[in-house]
Amino acid sequence: ITTLSSFWLSASRILYGAAKQHQMTARFAKLNKHGQPQFANLIVGIFSVYFTIFAPEAWVNYIYVIYGVAAGFVYLLVRKVSRPHITLSIWATVAVVSPIFWLCAPERFTDPLFNLLTGGMILGSCFMATDYVTSPMSIKGGVIFGVGIGFITMMIRYFGSYPEGMSFAILIMNAVVPLLNMWFHQKKYGRD
Repeated sequence: ITTLSSFWLSASRILYGAAKQHQMTARFAKLNKHGQPQFANLIVGIFSVYFTIFAPEAWVNYIYVIYGVAAGFVYLLVRKVSRPHITLSIWATVAVVSPIFWLCAPERFTDPLFNLLTGGMILGSCFMATDYVTSPMSIKGGVIFGVGIGFITMMIRYFGSYPEGMSFAILIMNAVVPLLNMWFHQKKYGRD
């Protein structure tokens, strides 16, 4: 219990500090009447309870890994090395496709939270798919790229012979990037 409470305390304060420095959403910086960052506590609490229930033997390791990946991704966003629209479109696609299958046959398909937080989803969507050399140059192309990755990942996970499809989905969509760049090219400065 002391590990859970110390993680909860430190993780919510880190989110609060990042929000105070304008590195994360300002919602994490809002305090309740007791001086506690209520939204940060809520988010960390949800992750803590989820991993305590679904991974009771190693939940601390999972939380720290996800938190470390999230910190690295926030750093890339702040430094403007990575763009969030690809990652958000992958997550949104998985968050839309996964419940459809899960609600139709919950005994056969995994739940949406499981699909968002396990496998290569977080690592692939935060770091691999947003590689600026192999991702589309335009925002529209990036959103289509992310939707394609999310959809192909879910199809491979649900109907393929591999349990994880993120890396294959990224490779397949990387083959489409030249077309996305051609169809959704950005307007050159000073030209019509």
